[in-house]
Amino acid sequence: MLAKIKAWWTSLFTKNTKQGIDPKPPETLKPEPFLIPSIAVNSPRKLDNKIETMIDDWLLKTRPTKFKDAIARKDANAICGMAAEALSEFNIREKTNSNDGDLVERIQKTNYGSKGDAWCMYFVQTAVAYAEKKTGKVSKIYSSGSCASVRKYSSSLAIDGSKSQYGDIWVWIYSATGLGHTGVFEGWIKYLISAVLNEGNTTAGKVGDSIVREGGGSYQTERAYDTNKKSKMYLGMVIRPF
Repeated sequence: MLAKIKAWWTSLFTKNTKQGIDPKPPETLKPEPFLIPSIAVNSPRKLDNKIETMIDDWLLKTRPTKFKDAIARKDANAICGMAAEALSEFNIREKTNSNDGDLVERIQKTNYGSKGDAWCMYFVQTAVAYAEKKTGKVSKIYSSGSCASVRKYSSSLAIDGSKSQYGDIWVWIYSATGLGHTGVFEGWIKYLISAVLNEGNTTAGKVGDSIVREGGGSYQTERAYDTNKKSKMYLGMVIRPF
């Protein structure tokens, strides 16, 4: 009986080839993209009070007219972009380079994450949560700290990347694993060639540099507009959150 069970299990991970049976044991299969357990996703975003106050203060100090005008018009996409700029300007840095530290952990809790979680998407979701709070609008973007989950469940919000506007969200994909990285679009440096973004859990990036998914802080970056799927990491989706 044990031999029959073993044979059945092995058969689940084989495929036919011209040469016969090509064994594919479980440990050699390409892993599925990382998805945060459903209990932790798609619940209303929670904006941390300290983070909200910090963004308020920065925007009222640096661009009061633009900020107040966007609130009056309920331009949530613009406010999302402003919030992301503010988060970059705070120069957030991890405490021990392990996805930790006071502000990092407050950002992670926006979508019920915790210390140690990769936080690039939490950074973006915090900007979205701020825009929701200031306008009363609720974004349809999937509430998760996982780039893979957001890509999967927010595909209806995807737009043509060439039409990216202030406050839109770029999501890159690692070709090898399906995992990814994300940031908030600020503006084109050179149309369809390069752009400025605001990102968390990365390093200071310039056009041509490798995109760092597990960096140590928040940064304003410069990124190439590259949709070549043969690249190590390519731009897989652009989302308009509002």
